[in-house]
Amino acid sequence: MTTSDCPRTTLVEAFRDGRLGPQECASLERHLEGCAVCTACARDLEKIGNAVRAPREPLTPLEHQRARVALLQK
Repeated sequence: MTTSDCPRTTLVEAFRDGRLGPQECASLERHLEGCAVCTACARDLEKIGNAVRAPREPLTPLEHQRARVALLQK
């Protein structure tokens, strides 16, 4: 997916974040019904949001230390 395929893909993130007004939301919702590029962008943003919010198992102290060392080495 590239944003150059549709000039409205930049609005998809604002739409998902609730930064658009009611008229802009309605317009973009209609647009999403017919634009595969923007629909794919919205789906990708949904996947990213779900991954970020997904619960994670807590790290053991050893795993935490290894992750810290790896970050410090970078």
